[in-house]
Amino acid sequence: MAQFASAHTAQYHRYSHFVKEEMAKRLNGPYNVILEAWIQILFGDEVSQEKSFYSFGELSGIDASFTISKVTSFSHYL
Repeated sequence: MAQFASAHTAQYHRYSHFVKEEMAKRLNGPYNVILEAWIQILFGDEVSQEKSFYSFGELSGIDASFTISKVTSFSHYL
């Protein structure tokens, strides 16, 4: 039984390095830099966390609008 545990542990350590490297590739750091630049352009130095944009300047009823947030979903290790 001890041999099985030892072999299992060795195999775990061998594959855990591979999994860690593959997971690191999935993190989206380069894309977050681009997104942060756009947030800076759109928000400037505003303190608010959300901002709404309107097609025609806040006309009620016929104006298309959308709201964006400064908070991104950047994934990284804590």
